[in-house]
Amino acid sequence: MDDFVGIISNRMKDDLIGKDSGTGGKQVIEVPSNYEPEMSFVMFRSQAGEAASTVQIDENQPNQEEQLQQLVDERVKEIKSIAEKVSVELSIIAEAS
Repeated sequence: MDDFVGIISNRMKDDLIGKDSGTGGKQVIEVPSNYEPEMSFVMFRSQAGEAASTVQIDENQPNQEEQLQQLVDERVKEIKSIAEKVSVELSIIAEAS
């Protein structure tokens, strides 16, 4: 299970923050919102050939890591919930047969 969580974590980090979040890759910035404050962010990335110095690194990098971990935990919880539902459905079908 730890390997699975690690894979999900790495994939989400690559997708959201970029493979090397300290350079001109993708950047995630938290923005205020009344709709879902814990899920409110903006993602941007620098264009090809753009100097990395023009991309400002968010000072809340540890906060971003915590938010990423929360997203991973939520995703794992959703996957477990779906797996349990499928398991229950399969056992009901097996009992009916």
